[in-house]
Amino acid sequence: LKAYLTDVCESLAHWGIQRILFINGHAGNVPAIGEICREYSERGVRCAQVDWWRAVNKAAPDIPESGELAPGHAGEVCTSVVRAVRPDLYVEERLVAETQRQCVLGGLNSCQVAVARHGRLALLATVGEALAEDSRYAIYSVSKPLLASAFWLVMSEWGIDPARAVVEFVPEFGTNGKEGVTIEQLLTHTAGFPNAVLGPPQWFSRAQRLQTMADWTLASAPGAQCQYHPTSSYWVFAEIVERITGTDYQDFIATRITGPLELNGFQLGVPEQAQSDINPVRSVGQVASAQDMRAFFGQHGSTPENADHKLLLLMNDPQVRALGVPGGGGVANAADVALFYQALLHNPGTLWDPAVLTDACSQIR
Repeated sequence: LKAYLTDVCESLAHWGIQRILFINGHAGNVPAIGEICREYSERGVRCAQVDWWRAVNKAAPDIPESGELAPGHAGEVCTSVVRAVRPDLYVEERLVAETQRQCVLGGLNSCQVAVARHGRLALLATVGEALAEDSRYAIYSVSKPLLASAFWLVMSEWGIDPARAVVEFVPEFGTNGKEGVTIEQLLTHTAGFPNAVLGPPQWFSRAQRLQTMADWTLASAPGAQCQYHPTSSYWVFAEIVERITGTDYQDFIATRITGPLELNGFQLGVPEQAQSDINPVRSVGQVASAQDMRAFFGQHGSTPENADHKLLLLMNDPQVRALGVPGGGGVANAADVALFYQALLHNPGTLWDPAVLTDACSQIR
């Protein structure tokens, strides 16, 4: 770079140019340009260097919101300039346009997309016929990480080893060969009862939930294989959280996770009087056949009853929304979900024990 710029400067000086201004667009160029400026200044050629990102920061120091990261590669300052100069290249517009296209192609009533970075929301867009721009949706299994993250707090604060057996906390669960199921197996979908069903009306009564858990049988030995548990294992999780903390699992999540993160719209269990902003669930397209369902879930046995589309539509029932089905009854908008995952990346205020969070998010079992 220095050799190239020196050659250009030599040509300019040869033709009588005595003032040279370098407008620099890359931090890596700074040392080379600085040396050239010093060398030619000694020869009577006045040289100056302007690093455009520094000029922007000096001219408008209160505008950037991401601190030292603002002028970095693909940072706030750079992307703002690109958006002003070439709006057709800006990812937000393209992402929203593609979301709109997919919404139409899929016959969806509405769709929502969010982007967050460095713990901050960059985009929330809603297309179609939603109740409002920031209205909420039933998020089904996206609820699972919320309860799991609550249990990470329990692990660190109560010193719970995930290798411990579930029956140590919920003795009623220890029937039909389930005595050896561990907490870690619940977390990793290796507990052995993926098709176990707990639905209405039993799920409205704690006593009936416990009886249903006791009645469950194993489809495979605990730890023998990984098979998605749509809802069953998380009912057990919710019971464990309540027994250890002495707090309703919904309240524990609200006070210890979503409250501190200021994600109050991300709820597992929504009071009936607070449901007016939840978009209704609608069934579109053809109902999947049993064969399609088995292929989708990778199962050789029966189709999981708790994935039936009629049960999914139960999330339109105000009582079911208020219940907060642990593994699939959450409600949020896309911004809430994006910012929750940002919290897992950045652990603001050390909400979770760093060692537990790192283990949970990076160790593959």
